[in-house]
Amino acid sequence: MKRTKIHESYVVDEKIFSNRYEAEKYRDELDSKQFNNYPKSSFDTIVYYEIYTHHGDRSNAHTCCNGAFSDAAIAYREMQNYSNDWCSNGTGWMEQVTIKKGTNGKVIIEREQIYKN
Repeated sequence: MKRTKIHESYVVDEKIFSNRYEAEKYRDELDSKQFNNYPKSSFDTIVYYEIYTHHGDRSNAHTCCNGAFSDAAIAYREMQNYSNDWCSNGTGWMEQVTIKKGTNGKVIIEREQIYKN
C-alpha cells in the first residue's frame, strides 16, 4: 500500500505558496502597495507617518515611537522590523500625522491611526 502524503500550502490573495515565509513576504508586498496612495506633504500641509509599538505589562506599560517617515509605504516596510512585546515583527500600529496652517497663525495637528497589526 502506498503511503499518503500531506502537503502544506499557503494561499494569499488566491496565489498559492509552498512555504510560510514566501506567503508572508508576498502579503507584506501587497499591504505595502496600498500605502502608495496616501497623501504626501504640500506647501501648506505637512503629512508624515509614525510607527509605534506597545511594551510592558499593566503596571509598566508604555508606547514607543520607532520612527517618523514622509512616505506611508516606507513606514510600513520599516514597521516590519519592530514588534509589540511578546509578538512577532510587524506588529504595532501606524499613525498619519497632518500639520496644517490654521487661521490667525494657529497650527492644527491631526492624528489618525491608519494601520494596526
